[in-house]
Amino acid sequence: MDYPAAAEIVRQFGVLLDQNLQLWSDQGPTEARRVNRSRVYEQLPAVQAIAEQVLPGTALQHAQMSQRGWEFRHIRPAVSMVLGRLESQEALEAVLGPVGPQLSASGLHPWVWGAAASLWDGGHRREAVQAAATHVELQLRLKVGREDLSGPQLSDQAFSLDPPRDTNPRLRFVRFESGTDDYRSAHVGAAAFAKGCFLAIRNLTTHRLDPLLEAEALEFLAALSVFARWVDEAEVATSD
Repeated sequence: MDYPAAAEIVRQFGVLLDQNLQLWSDQGPTEARRVNRSRVYEQLPAVQAIAEQVLPGTALQHAQMSQRGWEFRHIRPAVSMVLGRLESQEALEAVLGPVGPQLSASGLHPWVWGAAASLWDGGHRREAVQAAATHVELQLRLKVGREDLSGPQLSDQAFSLDPPRDTNPRLRFVRFESGTDDYRSAHVGAAAFAKGCFLAIRNLTTHRLDPLLEAEALEFLAALSVFARWVDEAEVATSD
């Protein structure tokens, strides 16, 4: 999270609330109150999302608009708490230690996240992983033109070090010089990694019914994203 940017959003929301309170207290012009109130409701979802990230379960998330008195009286204190937490976050991290890098699902390869996003957002983590794996396999098939193969057989043929044939093109990482140890490692490793993605991620995810933890599902998607990037990067080598 960009803490300074989030703090500015919450700070401006607090200003809107204070203006709303002043207009309500002074019985200000009806139009000005209407415009201000509309702006408060427009920005409230974004502030709620920020609050859930930094202070889950705060009163802001569950606030009920009062029918008596100032309608935002239950929200204003929570907004101040969220802003205080955002402004002190850097100091907290200095005391508590580094939190380490964080993986953003939206940063995964488009083949993976594009197939998984709607299912993931709906809470269907296992189905999201299945959809992503299936889509990456489809892209691999299309790239090498092998509709007759699937799973490990497909990836073994695609990344094989054997020369390409008329009906059996290969994928090649052109950034490695042909015949070198790095070239061999890249292609043999890609084939083995792809086999792991198909067998240990796609197949097991499909055949098992026990709950899939969010962290585990995200790791699976990250592995599939690596596989997808390699397929996307590689160039097709034919016998021509």
